[in-house]
Amino acid sequence: NKIDPDGRGVNDVNPLPEVTVTAKKNDPVGTRAMDPVSGFWGWVGYFAFDRTYRSGENSNGKFPVIKATWNVNSQGVITSVVPLTGTVDVGIAGEVGSYLELTKLAKGLKGGSEAHHILEVRHLKRLFKSTSKAPAVLLTKAEHLAFTNELRQALPYGKVYQPQEIIEAYKKVYASQPEWLKAAINYLTH
Repeated sequence: NKIDPDGRGVNDVNPLPEVTVTAKKNDPVGTRAMDPVSGFWGWVGYFAFDRTYRSGENSNGKFPVIKATWNVNSQGVITSVVPLTGTVDVGIAGEVGSYLELTKLAKGLKGGSEAHHILEVRHLKRLFKSTSKAPAVLLTKAEHLAFTNELRQALPYGKVYQPQEIIEAYKKVYASQPEWLKAAINYLTH
């Protein structure tokens, strides 16, 4: 294996912050990309669901080759480019911190990650524990949803749980995350 001057091997990964890519060449802002919104259901969809144009999906042939998403107004005119974003390892993903700190960090990452309360808010509130100081981890949206769903299956809504019942359920859900479990138990018992 070759080692470069800073000591990294060929298989070492260099963590980088969030990456945002914005297309500047052939800027389509101001171009009509789709038909204007019309009719009751057209306006419902515009306000309730999506104010974007995605080439290749609802494409009218204006930009058939470019795979991108643009914000559009009600007249179907592109108003801005939605940046392509992705989450790159920021060096703390999965590490325990306070919910307040990690929420601020997640906002700085612009949608790539979310702060996940290790202990569900419903339990924290019932036990008079601070939700902002509670232990949390930074996860992708998919990971956040997966852990939330597991916790809801382990401790279904509609019942009041004692701290020991919560700990026992969390031991199963967080079996692969011992540092999260330790932080949850510590916060619940102190």
